[in-house]
Amino acid sequence: MIAVDEAKQLIRAHCHLMPTQQLGLVDAAQHVLAADLFAPFNIPYYEQSSMDGYAFAWADAKSPLKIITAVAAGDGAPYRLQPGEAARIFTGAPMPLRADTVIMQEKAEIREQHLHIPKGVSEAGDHVRSIGSDVRKDALAMPAGQLLTPTALAFLAAMGIDKVEVYAFPKIIVLVTGNELIQPGSAPGHGKVFEASSFGLRAALTDLGLPILAIRHLRDDLGVITSALKEALEEADLVLVTGGVSVGDHDHTAAAAEACGVQCIFHKVKQKPGKPLFFGIKGKVPVFGLPGNPSSVLTCFYQY
Repeated sequence: MIAVDEAKQLIRAHCHLMPTQQLGLVDAAQHVLAADLFAPFNIPYYEQSSMDGYAFAWADAKSPLKIITAVAAGDGAPYRLQPGEAARIFTGAPMPLRADTVIMQEKAEIREQHLHIPKGVSEAGDHVRSIGSDVRKDALAMPAGQLLTPTALAFLAAMGIDKVEVYAFPKIIVLVTGNELIQPGSAPGHGKVFEASSFGLRAALTDLGLPILAIRHLRDDLGVITSALKEALEEADLVLVTGGVSVGDHDHTAAAAEACGVQCIFHKVKQKPGKPLFFGIKGKVPVFGLPGNPSSVLTCFYQY
């Protein structure tokens, strides 16, 4: 029997990274980034207004300025302001050339198509998003190992990145053992209990974005479990077995693992619930034998 920290160290030492693959952003959610990403452009790519208001050159701020154009988000070729001119501008719009400041529309005074700037309500450079203020071209934008959460994906898209190198999801097979198990929705019976572990595991894996290749229900029979485990080891990158992991006459998980050539790394951990936990490996495929009680299953899942 080993300590929890030792068990975790052994698991880390015997597990490996999945192969990498390139995915479009729409398919990359919940994957882990496999390579550093560097910004391909300055973001913003051009100077933008961060407010609805009026754009002008701070050097002209003391004079009434003639409003000669309007600029909205998405407008193309920039307009150059001449001395004494201002532009109506909207949030996200490109700044006119020579303009370096925006006054909020609520603070501006407009009389006869001229902008008057009240004293003390504006400062040079107000409300302008400068080029590269979010991220500079060639800067490290996201390091390898980053989980691609919704926020991370939106940030990548905002940089113009449409494909990423990520670690592939593992193919996961869950083997549920137990003669006593019946499915929810069935009529209860003497000596029977409703199977719950697979529902908890499926939900826990879904929370991590990880698909389950298969869930297979097995009776407590060494031959049956050995055959199912052998097949799972050929199909999966990770095998989770629930139940039959203790040392009773009807606990066959460890024996089935041995019969399939799985190297036992440890069996039993100093914890409660989850003491009988089994961990082994065959080739590159980890095998976890989880205790049959649903609370023990989820305790061990979240710990290990």
